[in-house]
Amino acid sequence: MSESDQTDLLFSEVLRFNRNRTHKRQGRSPLRVAFLRNYTVDPTVEYFKYFCVQDNFMPDVFMGGYDTVLQDVLGEKTPLYSFAPGLIILCLKGEMLMPGIFSGISAVNEATMKREADDALTFIEKVLFEIRKRSNAAILIHSFEPVIYPSLGILDYQKKHAQTQTIRGLNQKLILLGDRFKNVHVVDMDLLRSRLGHITFSDPTLWQFGKIPYSYAASKTIALEYMKFVRALQGKTKKCLVLDCDNTLWGGIVGEDGINNIKIGGDFPGSAYSEFQRSILSLHNRGILIALCSRNNEKDVWEVFEKNPEMTLRKKHFVCAKINWATKVKNLREIANDLNIGLDSLVFADDSEFEINMVKKLLPQVATLQLQKDPALYAEQLLSCGFFDALSLSDEDLK
Repeated sequence: MSESDQTDLLFSEVLRFNRNRTHKRQGRSPLRVAFLRNYTVDPTVEYFKYFCVQDNFMPDVFMGGYDTVLQDVLGEKTPLYSFAPGLIILCLKGEMLMPGIFSGISAVNEATMKREADDALTFIEKVLFEIRKRSNAAILIHSFEPVIYPSLGILDYQKKHAQTQTIRGLNQKLILLGDRFKNVHVVDMDLLRSRLGHITFSDPTLWQFGKIPYSYAASKTIALEYMKFVRALQGKTKKCLVLDCDNTLWGGIVGEDGINNIKIGGDFPGSAYSEFQRSILSLHNRGILIALCSRNNEKDVWEVFEKNPEMTLRKKHFVCAKINWATKVKNLREIANDLNIGLDSLVFADDSEFEINMVKKLLPQVATLQLQKDPALYAEQLLSCGFFDALSLSDEDLK
């Protein structure tokens, strides 16, 4: 399930779906997840449970107490370890853990800033240590979002030990700390905030009333980010991107427009298709298989790749191609068979709503990416889908 599929998803729909409780466990992969937090995470958890079911997981969730993270992880027979999670998510908000730094009260005192940051890091290290003594669960830990309006204003960024640089330095140390403990991964919260923008990401009113720092839009984005980790941890990362050609890799229809009149390179919209091809090439370069599935004359398609100088992708980049007048469903089955991978390893990208819906109906195992009407959005749509995210990149992948 990609971010673009969830643009119009309402929180009320998510709650209604989760409360229905008629989802069949049969055929779904069990997933036991514990949330340890120092703020109210309920909206994010609801979105997460919804996305788990959509991705064919059946989640069981443990909620730690409010701001009782250390108590939750201490002791051999606490409820956390009785629950036996496979994934633990540490949701720590800097405003609660380091109030002096985040409020700006200590911003003019370098020694105080350093001491509070060190204390926070020591706390997190203690939590990770206690978990690892008793559990092999994968751990996700939130990074800290730098303050939007630092107490020293424009001077803050110029000072090495003021708010902004202190928080960024702490995040770098979080990554190093995660490396010391097996299977610990950092969720980049500032990156998620940058995608939505601060005004959309945060909700000051919810924070003041219920210690819910994030808007519903942000909670949805955070939950989708969790799913990228879940798929990677559960070995559900997709292996092959299957692409249409006309109005997908280039603008226009090659059989009608000819290889020199399709839209690729140069000014918009050709520039957008070039950007999309570069994003595909980046996936290829990190080990993702690329295939073609196009209702077209094969000779016309290969001429584009061979003779159009604006093409970034070339024939050598594709491990498999089905260019004919058969149905996309039939061709996708053959691609999976030829590559000796499951249908659930494929992601099919096409601009046609009809083709996407047909694949969804007849091949529900195949992930789909219906490209939006504006080709300028294609590259971001592909890179944000999360289907190909992995937690490692081996030499074998690159080969």
